[in-house]
Amino acid sequence: MNRPIESSYPITPWNQLTYRGDVNVEALASSMLTELRDTLASALDPERYRSVLLIGSYGRGEGGIDLSQILPRPYGDFEILIISRGKTLTLKRLADAALSHFTSKYEAQVHIDVISEARLKRAPCLTTWCDMRLGHKVLLGDPDFAVSLSKFSVDKIDPSHVQSSIVHLGTQLLVSDLILLRSELGQSELGQSMRRAVIDHGIQAIIGYGDALLHFLGEYDVRDSEKKKRMLQHTEVSEAFRDLYRSAVEFRFEPNYGLYDNTSLGEWNQGLLETLAPVHLDCERRRLCRPHLGWSDYPGIALAAIVTRESPSAKNIVQRTLNFSRGRFPKAMLPFLGRLGYRAASRRERLWVVFPAVAYDLGGEFGVLARTSLGAAEEDRMLLAKRYLRAFNRYASPKLPLERNELRLSGML
Repeated sequence: MNRPIESSYPITPWNQLTYRGDVNVEALASSMLTELRDTLASALDPERYRSVLLIGSYGRGEGGIDLSQILPRPYGDFEILIISRGKTLTLKRLADAALSHFTSKYEAQVHIDVISEARLKRAPCLTTWCDMRLGHKVLLGDPDFAVSLSKFSVDKIDPSHVQSSIVHLGTQLLVSDLILLRSELGQSELGQSMRRAVIDHGIQAIIGYGDALLHFLGEYDVRDSEKKKRMLQHTEVSEAFRDLYRSAVEFRFEPNYGLYDNTSLGEWNQGLLETLAPVHLDCERRRLCRPHLGWSDYPGIALAAIVTRESPSAKNIVQRTLNFSRGRFPKAMLPFLGRLGYRAASRRERLWVVFPAVAYDLGGEFGVLARTSLGAAEEDRMLLAKRYLRAFNRYASPKLPLERNELRLSGML
């Protein structure tokens, strides 16, 4: 189902794909998408999938336009979601192989994910699936299946998923921070592609933290243009962050890397961490229903919530019991329920809790808890960050935000 953003520009066969609606870019993006669709139609057996969707910014009709080239062109990845009727791995391999020529031909990236119909129907209500349901274009298959998944509604999004999305985006900034620091020390080289990656991850973090705040304010929407409008109108958010969020969304619509040519990215990235820390805390205050919560009390409250706020299902009880039997009480001073929560938490959940101490360089007992959890005996921020990233790579995400070879060159993996 196509869901275009309103525009005064001519409509292509795919309706509007980019937010700005430049006629030439729309024509090129439409041609690229048609070829992509036809290639997948030839490569995939229609009996093996329910729907093939274009999601992400182009699926919402809010793709970016790159003006840095001689001729303006689409900016950003084409994100494809294949909803399979059975096994997913074979479909993924077939789709990747069929589109292997696409990147070199158009100098454009295609990101393909595959999920089974059965798994999608069982999935919790996450931001990802709400964005998919409410902002997509159907390339192949059932045109109504995605829209029919009414369980994916913005008012039902799992708050713990919003918490984890903040941590993932903040981890990108942490990776960038270490790479930039090593570059400034002359220990690694920062090329143009990596400069752009650092800027992209900063923009993503600003928007992601802002989206999380909009969720807890009851103002979330799948469209970046609508979120920007709501953010600018919300007086509970500081004027400085509203302006930062607006600039980031506009950068996504029309990226201009030249704005950062004379910027020290190390200082810029560190400044983002300092700016986003109170936004993170505001989100956690709202998630945990503690309006006066500070970072010093945060780990105890957040860990206690693991055992006091979770649904008491048989599956959760069994998992928490197993975690408890394998874990140890932390050395840091925590309230009783916080200590219980620490032992009952998974390694990934502990990473969510200690992340602020690592990223925002928080000391005191919070810092002790982070070092204890990550096995860092010394009070060395870089060492602590490296240990956090190794743990994140192992327990939270097998694919870290920046390229793994860059991380190896930077001595982080």
